[in-house]
Amino acid sequence: MFEAVRSVSGERLKWVVVTRGREGADAYAASSEVHVDAIAADQVDATGAGDAFTVGLLHGLLQGDDMVTALQAGAAWGAATVAQLRSIPVPWEELAGPFHQSGDIRP
Repeated sequence: MFEAVRSVSGERLKWVVVTRGREGADAYAASSEVHVDAIAADQVDATGAGDAFTVGLLHGLLQGDDMVTALQAGAAWGAATVAQLRSIPVPWEELAGPFHQSGDIRP
């Protein structure tokens, strides 16, 4: 998977991330791959779940987390999003509340 995407995107590519809904997410690098399970959630509306996952993942990576921890943050943010009945972004306080302690946005 990684090499196929790298052939199109170029040598700067470090990871390819594939979300799999209830099956979690996988990340592929040149010499490794990792998997994280999805976080159970009572799905009400899946609108924005992928966006929320991406933001959680990127936030974790920008904080210096390793890929597994960043994927787990993405899974937590995606799970929090599907539990909301909204098609507009959920306020940060509602998303983050159940998944972190004050001042920390990691799961």
